[in-house]
Amino acid sequence: MKTTYFLYMTLAISIIAQTGYAVCPCNKKQVAARYEQYTAQSQPLSQTQTYATKTVLPNQDVQNIRKTLAQELEEHAELSIFTQALKYAGVSDMLNEGNYTVFAPTNQAFDDLDEQLNELLKPENKETLKNVLLHHIVVGTYKSNDFKNDQEIIAADQEPLHISVENNTPLLEDIGLKTTDIETNNGVIHIIDSAMIK
Repeated sequence: MKTTYFLYMTLAISIIAQTGYAVCPCNKKQVAARYEQYTAQSQPLSQTQTYATKTVLPNQDVQNIRKTLAQELEEHAELSIFTQALKYAGVSDMLNEGNYTVFAPTNQAFDDLDEQLNELLKPENKETLKNVLLHHIVVGTYKSNDFKNDQEIIAADQEPLHISVENNTPLLEDIGLKTTDIETNNGVIHIIDSAMIK
C-alpha cells in the first residue's frame, strides 16, 4: 500500500544517512532487504552472544524464553508499520528496558490514516510522530483484567487515556482491543485496530 511504501522510503533515507547503504528508491523489496541487513549487522555482538548462551542452557525450554517488548513487536507482521515507526522516531530502544504496556495499532489502522500518516513521517514532524507513538505506551503492566470502567491511565507522553468496560470487554478511548495480553519479559502488548491521533 502507498502508506507502507512511504514508510519504507522514509526509513531508507534514514539508513543512507546513517550507514552509507545505497538503496533503490523504486523497489520496496530492496529497501526492506537493505533495512533488514542493516538491522542485523548493527546488533551488538554482546547481545547476540547473550541470546546464543540462553538457547543452550540445560533443561531450559527455548520456546518459553520471553522477548522484550521491542523484540516481540518484531514477531508480528501485522504490526510492522508501528514497529518501523518506533525505530524511525527513536522510541524502540526504550521498549527493551523498563516496564510498559503497549497498545499497538495494526498496519490497517495506519493505512486508514492515509495522508495524515504521510505528514507525520516527514522529517520535520519526527517529534510529533514520537509523541503520537508515546501516546500508545503506558508505564507499568496492565493486563486486560486490570482495566476498570471509567478508568484513566497516563500515557508516556503524559496525556491521559480513558478506559471503559462494556460487557466485560475493555475499550481504550472507545477502541476495541483486537488481541490482548501478549506477555513479554518487560511488559504486555495489546493490539488495537485504530491509531490514536490527537
